[in-house]
Amino acid sequence: MKECIDYFNQIILGKLPVKAAVAGGALREFFIEHTINPKTDIDLYVDSSNKIDTLTTFFNRNARLQYETDYASRYIFDSLKVDLVHNIIYDNLEDLISSFDFTVCCCAVDNTRVMHHPSYFEHLKDKMIVLNDNEKALESMKDNVSILSRLQ
Repeated sequence: MKECIDYFNQIILGKLPVKAAVAGGALREFFIEHTINPKTDIDLYVDSSNKIDTLTTFFNRNARLQYETDYASRYIFDSLKVDLVHNIIYDNLEDLISSFDFTVCCCAVDNTRVMHHPSYFEHLKDKMIVLNDNEKALESMKDNVSILSRLQ
């Protein structure tokens, strides 16, 4: 796990003015390839709205805004695609990963530790898509289905 912490501190977390966490596809790719493809986006999460404001200011000064949605802002920073997620604010890494819908998404790294679902590595290795069966994830899925149904 130290290799993962060191890697993400080197490419993004250690360059930020506030503590943040990376979760999502960049971690899946790292654990499979031991690096990430430049085309891979890095989903960045924080534990307070003040940190979102601080990072927005930081990225506006040090990166190029590619686009914004209600959920995230995409920046190009040091040739990385960084998605600053602003619709999910977490209390701790356990809280963050419990909000994800599938177990192969349930992994996050901050400056000091990696947190993952107990079955994360098994499901990742076996390429299994398994629902994260907890109340928070199920509520998140209901919200996503509601959004998708309005788009049709």
